Amino acid sequence: TKTELGYTSDIGDWEKRKWKPMPATFDAATHQITAKLPAARPLTFYFNALDKRGYTVSSEHISKD
Repeated sequence: TKTELGYTSDIGDWEKRKWKPMPATFDAATHQITAKLPAARPLTFYFNALDKRGYTVSSEHISKD
């Protein structure tokens, strides 16, 4: 029911980074989630998908320097 990109340009301990959400798009035909990445570098991001039951699944984190 909802998809989003979570990202940070902070470095250091994971639990101390400030994570920001932004909208993402789900393509039902290809089962892919996409989003335009922020220009900030370094960048670490992941995707969240929420279903109608309220369950969330997340992708692995991806880092771009």
